[in-house]
Amino acid sequence: MVQETIKVVKEAEAKADLILKDAQTRCSEIVEKAKVDARQLKEEQVKAAKEQAQAAMEVSKKESDKTMAMVESDIQKEIAALKKNAAGKEAQAIDSVIAQLY
Repeated sequence: MVQETIKVVKEAEAKADLILKDAQTRCSEIVEKAKVDARQLKEEQVKAAKEQAQAAMEVSKKESDKTMAMVESDIQKEIAALKKNAAGKEAQAIDSVIAQLY
């Protein structure tokens, strides 16, 4: 009876060892899978962030180009107005110079 009890205990210990080893193996597999998943998630998030940043840069560039075009147009209009104003005063200046000479 004692020998049978010892045998049962040893069998139970052997089963427990197998269960423990299996649990440790599964634990290691789960941890490795979690690391891989985390790495993939991080890479996906970094990629998405880069894509968003690139899109924002493109929008900013378009807005900047549009603003620059508007400013350039305004400058060209102002230059044209100044030339027109100067041309109008040119005749007046010539007449003034001629009048002072005589």
